[in-house]
Amino acid sequence: MQPKTVLLISALGSLVLGAVHSPSALGQTEAIERLRWPTEFTAPDLADRRRPDGRSRGGASRGGCQLTDQQPPLTALVPSMPQIVAPDEAEAATQSDLEETVSEVVLSQTTQDRPGFWFYVPYTLDGDLPLEFVLQDGDGNTLYQTKFVSETNDFGIVRIVLPETAPALELAAPYRWFFMAYCDRNAPTFVEGWIERVEIAGAMQRQLDQVPVSRQVALYAEQGIWQDALDTLGVLYRQDPQTDALQADWVELLTSAGLEAVAAEDFVGDEP
Repeated sequence: MQPKTVLLISALGSLVLGAVHSPSALGQTEAIERLRWPTEFTAPDLADRRRPDGRSRGGASRGGCQLTDQQPPLTALVPSMPQIVAPDEAEAATQSDLEETVSEVVLSQTTQDRPGFWFYVPYTLDGDLPLEFVLQDGDGNTLYQTKFVSETNDFGIVRIVLPETAPALELAAPYRWFFMAYCDRNAPTFVEGWIERVEIAGAMQRQLDQVPVSRQVALYAEQGIWQDALDTLGVLYRQDPQTDALQADWVELLTSAGLEAVAAEDFVGDEP
């Protein structure tokens, strides 16, 4: 997998396809010269919490966005899970309204106040295909919005980082995001989900401070803190995509979250 470079022109805000962490801070050498740690994601327990609906994959070909049979659709690099929604008998008007329905839960956690978001875009990134990222608070108020186009013809995995000008995520507050490809100007293909910032326990923080980055990725994944596991590993892998251990970790992490279909796709954007 070779990283490609794509020039993005921001229309409504700042798109950052760079790194939040510096290579030295990530301990790149330690991450490469090591025995591999298991990097399988363990979903957090959501049994006693609100499980918000989402959409981790876009729809079929539409407008200027044509997919081959082998191409995965527009995909958010986040875990998702089905949930069965019980009917509300008091509001049911017909018998069909009493049937259970299945929706998709798309929710990830982070410890960062301005995390990175990753998406697989299967469409050619050219000037005729605007892409848009929107972040809202739990009440639907837009906190950050960026719309951009590209001057090249690449497709693959992109990373969007909230800039310093965007509001910092507050602890334990739900935030909703949308990522849209305007294949049809009036009906964009889109994915959507939720993210929340969590506070890690002191014991885990001390452990994170004492272990190499490779082990940090595994710890985040084990604790269900998907966004930090993905972002930390993704930044490392983009810097050195030829390293077999990093490639194996990347594939293992994405596969553990049901994202194996895009695990071998190229990165687009400048080096972190």
